[in-house]
Amino acid sequence: MKTEVLKLPPEGYDPTLLEKPAAVLRAGGLVAFPTETVYGIGVNPAMPGAVGRLLQLRGSPPEKHLTLHLADARDVAQHVSGPVPPIARRLIKRFWPGPLTIVLPTPDGRGVGLRLPANRIATDLIARAGVALAVPSANRSGEPPAVDAAGVLRVFEGQIEWVVDGGPARFGKPSTVVRVNGRTCEILREGAIPRTLITELAYTTILFVCTGNTCRSPMASALFRASLARQQGWAEDELESHGFRVLSAGTAALPGGPASPAAIDAVREHGARLEGHAAQPVTVTMVEEADVVYVMTEAHRRTLREWVPGSADKIRLIDPGGSDVEDPIGGSPARYRECAARLQRCVESAVREFLLP
Repeated sequence: MKTEVLKLPPEGYDPTLLEKPAAVLRAGGLVAFPTETVYGIGVNPAMPGAVGRLLQLRGSPPEKHLTLHLADARDVAQHVSGPVPPIARRLIKRFWPGPLTIVLPTPDGRGVGLRLPANRIATDLIARAGVALAVPSANRSGEPPAVDAAGVLRVFEGQIEWVVDGGPARFGKPSTVVRVNGRTCEILREGAIPRTLITELAYTTILFVCTGNTCRSPMASALFRASLARQQGWAEDELESHGFRVLSAGTAALPGGPASPAAIDAVREHGARLEGHAAQPVTVTMVEEADVVYVMTEAHRRTLREWVPGSADKIRLIDPGGSDVEDPIGGSPARYRECAARLQRCVESAVREFLLP
C-alpha cells in the first residue's frame, strides 16, 4: 500500500482538497491528521472491521475505547442518551474546540469519549467525511504519539491510506480526559488543560435569588449549606472540596450590603451561619453557570426567565408547593423566624436532589 500525503497550511487552504482523504474515511480507510494536541489516526467506526484494523495496527487491545472526534459541538446529542449534564455543558462552553475529551454516559454503561479539536484541518476533514471519527493518537501502543507528519510516516508509512500534513501539533501533548456522570466529574488523565482549570468548572452550583439579597436568598443559601453538610456528614466549610457551591444574589441588590441582623439571628436557630454575607446583584453569567436557580416568588422567576430565556427550565420556585415566599424585610424578629422556618422546610426538600450516595 502506498500512503498518500496531502500537505496543507494550517489556515487558508482550499477545503475541497480534503475530499479524497474524507472519501477514504467514509469507506473505512485510515487517515492520519493533525489536531492541536498530537496527530491522530481516524477511522469510520460504522464500517465493519475498520476499528479492528486500526487497533491491530497500533498494537492496542481489541477492547480499547476510542474517542470520537466531532466537527461541531452540536453533534454531542447524537452520541448520548438524555440531556447533557450541566457540568459537561460548562466544560464544553469553556474548552471546546480544544484539548479536552469528555466521557459521557451511554445506555450500555460503557460511556463514550467525545472531543472537538481546535484544528481547522481536523474539523474540516471530519465534516467532509460526514461521520464522527474514532481517533486514537498516531503511535504504537505504549509509545509516544507523533506530533508531526514525519513522525506518523516513520511508523505507519505503507500501512495507512493517507496522511494529512498540517505542520507540527501546537501543544505536542495529549488532551485532558474527564468522565462526567450526573453531578460528578472525574479527571482520568491530565493533559494539555491543567487539573486546576477543570476543577474550577466542575462544581455543582446552586443559586438562590430574591430581590435585595439581604434577607430571603442569603437565608435560604445558609440553610441549604447547613442542611447539605449535615446530611452528608461533612463540615460546612468542606462543601467546595466535595464539589458544591451554594450562592445567593438579588435582582435589585446593592453590592456589599450585609445580611439583615434579624435574618442572621433567625437562621442561627436552625444551625446556619450568615455572618459576613455581602449582597450581590444576580447576573446572566451566574444564572447560566448554575445547575439550578431557586427563586422566592413567581415575579422573580418571570424576571430571570426574561433575562436568561435559555436557562428557563432550571429556574424554580423554592417552595415545592408553588407559593411565593414573602419578604420579611422591615418586619419583626418573629416574622423573620417564621420566614426562616419556612425556608428550612423548602431547602430540606431541595437538598434531597443533591445528596450523594
